[in-house]
Amino acid sequence: MTQKSSRFSENLSNGEKQTLVIFGTSLSYHLAPLLRSALQSRVDGLVSVVNSGMAGNASRTALAQLEEKVLKHNPDTLLMEWAINDAHDYQHDPGGVDQGISPQESRENLVALVSRVQSVFPETEIILWTTNSTDDVIGSPMRGRSARPELESYYQGVRDVASARGLRLIDGEKFWNSTREKMGDEFRTLIPDGVHPTPKALREYLVPFLLDELGVSAQTL
Repeated sequence: MTQKSSRFSENLSNGEKQTLVIFGTSLSYHLAPLLRSALQSRVDGLVSVVNSGMAGNASRTALAQLEEKVLKHNPDTLLMEWAINDAHDYQHDPGGVDQGISPQESRENLVALVSRVQSVFPETEIILWTTNSTDDVIGSPMRGRSARPELESYYQGVRDVASARGLRLIDGEKFWNSTREKMGDEFRTLIPDGVHPTPKALREYLVPFLLDELGVSAQTL
């Protein structure tokens, strides 16, 4: 790891119980149970993982749901992502609340989310992360890339906010792109619809990466 250990891992190493809230899109929703299982296998009884993923939503909805999905759980650590859906054109939901979020608004909404959490729980460790790049896949209705033509601008916004606010960043997009370079054509089996990694891909690739980025391993706890 290039970053120092997370407060989350340091507290676990000290035997302190931790509440981790995972707040984001369907990518967070599907990740949370697998990350919970991996953490419990290492630190059984010390970690409570709250799955606050919301499939199909973006950062405007996140702002409206922050109290219910995050604040009421009083998290020790918050792992948060919204950029992949902020970048979506929402052609399937004309006039929907999350349609038309620009890269600038995405940054502003993320700053607002961070500020609101910090104003209520200043000791909460907030970790921002980017998810994965997307592809248009023949036979998939997801419109992965074409629905998100400016996705990289939204991911850069996450990086910019993390840097400006002094927050820990986990760059999942770079991880998946590196994995793609190593695997070549076989990579398509990991994200077959062009947007969502399979449970196997999450379990065997993303979860170990996240644990390493968090500084959590069987050897260190």
